[in-house]
Amino acid sequence: MLEPVVIFKNSYFKIDAAAEYRYYGYLFNQNLYDSAVRYRSGYNTIGPYLYPMYFYERPFSQWAVFTEYQNKNVMGIVLKANSRLYFYDKFMLRADLDFNYIQASNEEGYWYPFYNIGLGYEPLENCYIMWSKTNRGMNLDKNYPTLYMFESAMSLLSLRFEIKF
Repeated sequence: MLEPVVIFKNSYFKIDAAAEYRYYGYLFNQNLYDSAVRYRSGYNTIGPYLYPMYFYERPFSQWAVFTEYQNKNVMGIVLKANSRLYFYDKFMLRADLDFNYIQASNEEGYWYPFYNIGLGYEPLENCYIMWSKTNRGMNLDKNYPTLYMFESAMSLLSLRFEIKF
């Protein structure tokens, strides 16, 4: 997983970004995917698995996502950007983008354009409360943690604090 690099930062605006290319040959992922069918009722975000909340902030592009393409060469292109604009005291506008393009052998490619855009208050660095609109949803029905992309935006209320020793 590639960590974003700070492109620009001052006291009012910060943006960091990363680009990534992945390629897995068809033998690399052989038999590393649990393909057992699990039937469920309701939403795909309800299931038997639980993951720590900080997994929600992980990028979509993880190796486990690529293991779903058994017996196929698969490549992925990832463009990530995170920005914050402070406009009054400690209030901010924030935009987190995680765009992924995945293409497997003999299949059309597919874009997964994840976003989280909102308004927040950050009294201390990496400690904030934010209301946002997002199309990211945590899956709980797969045996590995990843995201689902909602068709329409959902509201999200976040309270985050980071303690470093």
